[in-house]
Amino acid sequence: MKLSLDEVQTLLKSAGYPALYVKLPFDSVVLYGICKRLSVVEINEILFEYELETLG
Repeated sequence: MKLSLDEVQTLLKSAGYPALYVKLPFDSVVLYGICKRLSVVEINEILFEYELETLG
């Protein structure tokens, strides 16, 4: 969707989900991916490497 970090956090909040929190491993990888403008596939590869649940 090419959203900024602030836009992602706002979208999560409006959908009833908690904001991403850097101290949680999954959230930290997703935040990194958003900040580096990685694709979902690239973020999933990092999540997989750290044995974390991947994005759907």
